[in-house]
Amino acid sequence: MRAGTLMAAAGTGAYRVKEEMNRVGTALGLDAVHAEVTLNTVIATCLRQGQSHTLVGTIPAVSVNAGRIVEMEALALNTPPDTSVEDFNRRLDAIARQPARYGPFTTALAALVACAAFCFLNHGGWVECLGVAVGAGAGQFLRATLARYRLNQLGVTLMAGATACLLYLGGTGLLMSLGVPSARHAAGYTSAVLFLIPGFPLITAALDLARLDFTAGISRLTYAILVITVAAISAWLVAELVHLIPLRAPELNLPRSTLLLLQLLASFCGVFGFAIMFNTPLRMALAAAFIGMLANTLRLYLVDMQWPLQVAAPIATLLVGLLAAGVSRWMRCPRIVLSVPPVLIMIPGTTAYQALVYANQDMPMEAITNAYEAMFIVAGIAIGLSIARMLTDRAWVFEGRLPGAASR
Repeated sequence: MRAGTLMAAAGTGAYRVKEEMNRVGTALGLDAVHAEVTLNTVIATCLRQGQSHTLVGTIPAVSVNAGRIVEMEALALNTPPDTSVEDFNRRLDAIARQPARYGPFTTALAALVACAAFCFLNHGGWVECLGVAVGAGAGQFLRATLARYRLNQLGVTLMAGATACLLYLGGTGLLMSLGVPSARHAAGYTSAVLFLIPGFPLITAALDLARLDFTAGISRLTYAILVITVAAISAWLVAELVHLIPLRAPELNLPRSTLLLLQLLASFCGVFGFAIMFNTPLRMALAAAFIGMLANTLRLYLVDMQWPLQVAAPIATLLVGLLAAGVSRWMRCPRIVLSVPPVLIMIPGTTAYQALVYANQDMPMEAITNAYEAMFIVAGIAIGLSIARMLTDRAWVFEGRLPGAASR
């Protein structure tokens, strides 16, 4: 139970939590472990020699810690049979006591780089990218600092989002007052809050739902929608104060070869920044960045070739899933650590935010159009990842398999 709650608290999907609990249970001498996992609760029934015992574990705070996911999977895979409970508990103590790899300042730099790259990929110019960097870096630093005091996550999200938006407007406004032109000022605004997108809960919710695990999937999806809504509200409130209407930016007027190189670089930097924010070990963050660089550039190329976004997204995420499956075996790490950061940069945060803006400005058709597009792109992302899992993991093809059981 303790292994399961530590794993679930790190942000991984319910199937992976159940798989690791069964591996641990087998090593400790149990016949099987039947678990139900939600966002903040783990219920497990342990079976041994015809006897059963049910425990309920709680997860006090929702968070993401890719480094802990790596360590917990390594522990479950490398625990020999007949390990004593005392020895296993000591190993869990060592993992639980480990501090985060990166402090608030480092994660702020990561958010700065990631959101600036996101802004460029959303057709922002250098003025907008610089403003986004200032706003996102300060917003992430505030969020990481307040998170240490265990404050309400939705309240912290609201404050961090408002801070990022205000500093973006202040930074770009200062440059424009000095005579620097910024025709894409409104278009870059939404990129300042994209560090608040709950990537791990959103993707793991989609994967859980793909396996028809509604208990885990719906709870995670509800949490992700709440965070996204609060982040969008913070951006909308600031925009209302200054009467700003975020618009889609036109294509950047750059030579195709130059644009391709910059897209590759921006995709790499964006994915790497998000991976560091998730406390991913450095070499795995670099591997995720290379995967995201290839997959996201492919997605952008397909869009340039007039492919619908709803088609380009699943093709790109299918590539992410297949590459993550191969690289994870070589690096001996969980594939989710390599697949979520590359996918996160494909989530249509700007489109979802514009749907909220249009809804509040009594423009229902525009709001429905943007919401429809965002919903189907997210669904396409989930479909691509699910197909990749089915192609590379036999347990995802057949129903009724007990995760982590010896019969797998």
